[in-house]
Amino acid sequence: MPAHKFAVGDKVTIKPVQSDLRNPTGLFTITRLLPISGTDPEYRARGRLDQIERVFRESRLVAAGR
Repeated sequence: MPAHKFAVGDKVTIKPVQSDLRNPTGLFTITRLLPISGTDPEYRARGRLDQIERVFRESRLVAAGR
């Protein structure tokens, strides 16, 4: 069973997806690890600029440089 790669409080960015013009950008902070129900763990993350929480699959996330 897959495990979460990121932890609450980690800073991440989103991999760009050309097919999604509404793709959020910028820095996000992981706020919650969601239960694993498939092969790609999911997270709730809050945008640094707009403070909106969104759900992301792990495959879309990249650790932000420190």
